[in-house]
Amino acid sequence: MKELWFEYLEGLEQDHSDVAYAMVYSSSTDDDLSRATNNHSSRYSLEGSIGLPAGHPSIPLTFDLDQYVGEQDDLACACRRAVLGGDVVVLQQRNGTLPREMAVGVPGRAGGGTVNTVCILPIPDLFSENSLAFVIVALSPRRPFDSENAAFVDYLRDVLVRSASTIFLPEEHRRARQKFEEIESSLAQELRATALEAERTEARYSKMFQLAPVGMWVFLNLPRLLVDKKG
Repeated sequence: MKELWFEYLEGLEQDHSDVAYAMVYSSSTDDDLSRATNNHSSRYSLEGSIGLPAGHPSIPLTFDLDQYVGEQDDLACACRRAVLGGDVVVLQQRNGTLPREMAVGVPGRAGGGTVNTVCILPIPDLFSENSLAFVIVALSPRRPFDSENAAFVDYLRDVLVRSASTIFLPEEHRRARQKFEEIESSLAQELRATALEAERTEARYSKMFQLAPVGMWVFLNLPRLLVDKKG
């Protein structure tokens, strides 16, 4: 999972125009046995961040969903709302839901303007009703948070949810998925080979059709040519 968090943040880091900063927090319970027995911790720890340096006020090292205290821990409060609602939570400056320490600008990213919209993306846990992790994404202040931006955030979440689910699939499901992908790849190769052969056949018939008048003329005039030759 740590490799997944790293790769995901590395991907977000390349999107300088849309993402001002981002963080990933994961549950402190990171082994399959604990999750399978529903022994889930409410404490989440920072896995990594982009855009802002470590130790920035916007990046607490840990937070606990069961011990948040309202305005003194707004990030935990927003993450708790995301867990209860099972969906993305949008914090915005215009409606007063964005914590002051999160409304910052990042030089060289998203135009460097002060962030006014931050999205909390809960990543569900397959073994419990809690969240496996939270992704905090600060969007560019140069663009309004409209339906297009909302779809972009949903896509960012779906990508990570699918990746995390694949990692935690039982081994037999993983093997079945791998077998399906192998069959799908084999069928695709056969389809490409069939299409190529069809193109070659069509080319041969096209060439034969182009040469047909010459062949017919030789066939019809062959007896006369032979007679003339004998004469």
